[in-house]
Amino acid sequence: MKTRVFYLIFFVTFGLKSSELFMNNLFGQNKLIISASRRTDIPAFYSDWLRKQLERGYVVVSNPFNRKSKLVDLRPERVAGFVFWTRFPANLVKHLDYIDAHYGPHHYINLTITNYPKVLEPASPNLLRLVTSIDVLAQRYGENYIKWRFDPIIISTITPKEWILETFYTLCQKLSGRIRTCTTSFVDFYTKVTKNFSSLQNRHRIQVFDIELDEKVELIQQLQQISKSFGIELQLCCEREVSIYSRCLESRCVNTVDLALDNRNGYRAKPSRNQCNCIESVDIGFYDSCLFGCVYCYANADYKKSVDNYRKFKKVGFCF
Repeated sequence: MKTRVFYLIFFVTFGLKSSELFMNNLFGQNKLIISASRRTDIPAFYSDWLRKQLERGYVVVSNPFNRKSKLVDLRPERVAGFVFWTRFPANLVKHLDYIDAHYGPHHYINLTITNYPKVLEPASPNLLRLVTSIDVLAQRYGENYIKWRFDPIIISTITPKEWILETFYTLCQKLSGRIRTCTTSFVDFYTKVTKNFSSLQNRHRIQVFDIELDEKVELIQQLQQISKSFGIELQLCCEREVSIYSRCLESRCVNTVDLALDNRNGYRAKPSRNQCNCIESVDIGFYDSCLFGCVYCYANADYKKSVDNYRKFKKVGFCF
């Protein structure tokens, strides 16, 4: 009965053409890998909403560029696993029993911890609370479940290279024995990010620098030495040139190995941006809906807009 209702809703809502595309996906070779989410922090702010969509068996997601909606099949028989992206996993923990029971342990968390000054990330979670969550998750799934992201690296007048090294050392010290890998990259100067940095300079006289390749290589080599001393492997995300010269491994933030999938070779590479090594996944989030307010975030252009969207999306989800 649930399956019949699912198809009826889809056909009526999205029409014949979309239904054909959906059926092609339904009977394709691969189950879906769900990304939740590069665009917003679903575990921190929308975990209850996510649970409702999982129980329903589908989610309607809007394209962030053309605002057209599509339906994503979330039934267990069509989902291979989940890659969660978050700064605060604690709100997801209460739903893991349901996820494990219906989808199996095919999921992991990309957890961002940077500890930047509040002027750069005004609402970042307390480190001690994060460590508590990490301990709970590591005890449940093992120390490879959390993929730490010290990302991005921002070189500025208040976070010079020396600050980066000291902060990274402190974090490695805290996280040693709890996680195995750390992924990093240098901040990308997208248009909306550059606009935020200009505002930062005008309001707080803080300048952000795009350092040269040789400086990036040297810094990564120093970070590698630190992470290695704590038993943590450093990897680079979308930094191929730096990776080559520093001999630091490139990451694959969405991959089948960490999802423990049987069909590990059946998924094609599908970069989310230049030099990305990730495999194909379906993102179910939406831009301008995260409340952490990080000034360097490419996914949020306006904090007030994010707050307004949060109030709306919390109830109805990411659709129009």
